[in-house]
Amino acid sequence: MAHLSATPAREGYVDKDFPIPYANTPSFVGSHITGWDNMWEGIAKYFTLNTMEDKAPGKNGKLNIVTGFETYLGNYRVIKRMLKEMDVSYSMLSDPEEVLDTPANGEYEMYAGGTTIDEVKDAPNAITTLLLQPTSLEKSKKFIESTWNHEVPKINIPMGVEWTDEFLMKVSELTGKPIP
Repeated sequence: MAHLSATPAREGYVDKDFPIPYANTPSFVGSHITGWDNMWEGIAKYFTLNTMEDKAPGKNGKLNIVTGFETYLGNYRVIKRMLKEMDVSYSMLSDPEEVLDTPANGEYEMYAGGTTIDEVKDAPNAITTLLLQPTSLEKSKKFIESTWNHEVPKINIPMGVEWTDEFLMKVSELTGKPIP
């Protein structure tokens, strides 16, 4: 998320203006997978629910990519590379790649990279949202379809030849960009 620093009004309290989305913590409700879905739906609701009046699907010309509970950072890099090679504008929502690659060197450093709050706030303006684990993101899909008015296509994470081809063909269909 965004790189903010909270200045608590009192020791031990978070400043009331610091954005804190609510969601059940992953694996405390159901499994890691259902917890991740709860978490993402909570973030999407918190940052977009009250700002929908000026939003319109397709307005920003991007695709939203939501991987779901994906633990292999290499998959993020491959997806980003494919989208870059196709010259597709996108927002990788809930992107842990650089955050999880931050070194543990004993010095405090704010996390690098990640998805910004502005990207999440702008997400309803995307062409659509691709949920790459469609059977695991049911709450998120319901929220995105009903609130952002995105038609969320059924697409799997681009893993293996068949699913990678499906992903690339869907991206090409949605954006009009050719597959290199």
